[in-house]
Amino acid sequence: MDRKEYLKSLNQPAPESAEFDNKHHPVFLSLAEYLAARRKCAEYEESENISDQLTAEDYRLFDKNFENALHDALYKDNDFDKDEIERTIQMMKSVGWTWAHGLTDNRKPSTPNCKEFIDTIRYCYESCFNNGSAHGFCATGGISVEIDILDHFVKIQFSSIDVFAFDGDDSH
Repeated sequence: MDRKEYLKSLNQPAPESAEFDNKHHPVFLSLAEYLAARRKCAEYEESENISDQLTAEDYRLFDKNFENALHDALYKDNDFDKDEIERTIQMMKSVGWTWAHGLTDNRKPSTPNCKEFIDTIRYCYESCFNNGSAHGFCATGGISVEIDILDHFVKIQFSSIDVFAFDGDDSH
């Protein structure tokens, strides 16, 4: 059943802005066939080390997308005098959130400064490549970084920070 048929079954007309194109020729003959292929892809992504198959161009594109995502987290404009990372550190200080392992010379728990925060983001990004899978994830101190081979996707997340970049992302 397509969307147009579904709306018709509810006796609802299709919105004028919706264009339904039935010219699409499906790659899969059925939903079950598609789900079986998707399951196989997920199993492959979890079990295979793809490090040997990544090229210099793959790493260049991952790095470009990482820098684009980090740029978005550091972006300031006329509406905000602080970037996402500065606002996040300010929020951490206001609620007394410290990193247990401590980042200061005396190794006491502390709230990170901007450089320490960015260094931790970079550490997580590099750690994503350690397992060699098609999908990597690393998190520490509330920061999480995720990569995926599809479009060289890179995501950086921490509370209010949620930025990502991928091939074809024309916002940069």
